[in-house]
Amino acid sequence: MDRYEYSIRTRPSAASAPSSSRRRPEIVDWPSSSPSRTQPTQQSRPQAATQTTTSSPSADLQAAMTIGCEVETNLRARDSRNDISRFGTDRQAITDFANNVCNIFNTKMSERRTPGRMRVKGDPRYSQEYSIALWTLERDGSIRKDNSQQVSLEIVSPIMICDPTELWRRDVESMYKYIGGAFYFEANESCGLHVHMEPSLIWNMNDLRALCKAIVYFEPMLQAILPLHRARGNMYCKQNYRENPHLRSLEMGRCFDAINGIRGLDDLKRVMNADGDGGHTRYYAWNFTNLKPEASSRQSAGGSGIDGTVEYRNPPFANDARTCTAWMTLATTFVGAARRAGREDAKIRRDYAQDFRGLKSFLDYGSERWTRKADYLSLFPGESRSGESRSSESRSGSIRTRVVEPSSSRTIAPGVEVRRSQNGDIRLMRRRNQ
Repeated sequence: MDRYEYSIRTRPSAASAPSSSRRRPEIVDWPSSSPSRTQPTQQSRPQAATQTTTSSPSADLQAAMTIGCEVETNLRARDSRNDISRFGTDRQAITDFANNVCNIFNTKMSERRTPGRMRVKGDPRYSQEYSIALWTLERDGSIRKDNSQQVSLEIVSPIMICDPTELWRRDVESMYKYIGGAFYFEANESCGLHVHMEPSLIWNMNDLRALCKAIVYFEPMLQAILPLHRARGNMYCKQNYRENPHLRSLEMGRCFDAINGIRGLDDLKRVMNADGDGGHTRYYAWNFTNLKPEASSRQSAGGSGIDGTVEYRNPPFANDARTCTAWMTLATTFVGAARRAGREDAKIRRDYAQDFRGLKSFLDYGSERWTRKADYLSLFPGESRSGESRSSESRSGSIRTRVVEPSSSRTIAPGVEVRRSQNGDIRLMRRRNQ
């Protein structure tokens, strides 16, 4: 389901929280004044692999994004006190179980005097809209349970800010830590992680066209770092190029021409999220269907723009905070690189090889001074945060983690194959025409 269809810069009204919380707002340092829409002076583009080392408040503001995540998972109680059987077997039992999860999380956060609370979707004490202050739990019937002790839920984050403070990372880590203390995260292949992003200074068509080009150009590499069940052939997160009826018959140059021809949101959705019948669908790796024209009240202040989020739906399940923050960092850095390429008129096909090294250079180009590169690099074959190879089974604190390893060989796009050698090395191979 789409959690962030509205603009994620919208501030909640006082009625969106229970009266007991109005005296102590549960949000994190929102800027006291509206950001200026003045664009910083465009500078000459550095070399592709050069990391930006200087920054300024205006540059930070332009690079900052509001983000959110949706974590699909199965929760299983660590002891009988919180087991689903304690709440019964009917539909209400799931709601009671979810309320208990919220109570545990809220108690831990309150004890530590830390901002952030959690609620169950539909709780009458809160607004029905998703909040910048609250995590939201809701049932998800699309998730497969592996045993009767599991409860299938989707955990929707509050709207967070990706900026030098990195408070979003603390929010994600707190969620996994305090829920993980009482419950196992036991997601399986029916689960995924969705990341929503919106620039602090609003989208424009130049940003979005540049992002579309980066998506189709680096699609084979982004697919190659995924486990098999999230790669090609998944009907809920199809490839935007090779599984898109509007683009799949075009070679890369003509595909870029089609993207350059996008003039508005209807064009964008029809080209990048085509459903085959002249319309669009959200079931793509990169979903643009949440975007809408900027509200008229803001158009008068800053010209035409685009509200809403771009959703990255491709990441696999995340049973721990490290995995979740790694995919979120990859998504925000990739989008940041594309937006910068659009501002500086960079030529992606000319400046970056269509391989892992090229993708890493592109991500480096989009990295900000606060970006933790080790996060997204850990997702590449053979790499981890510590520099050690990843095993098929690992543990992160008290949270059980399962990493799905790719098979020895698989095709991710016509003429492109991922091969794994006996010593564990993974390579992206291009098949030559015979």
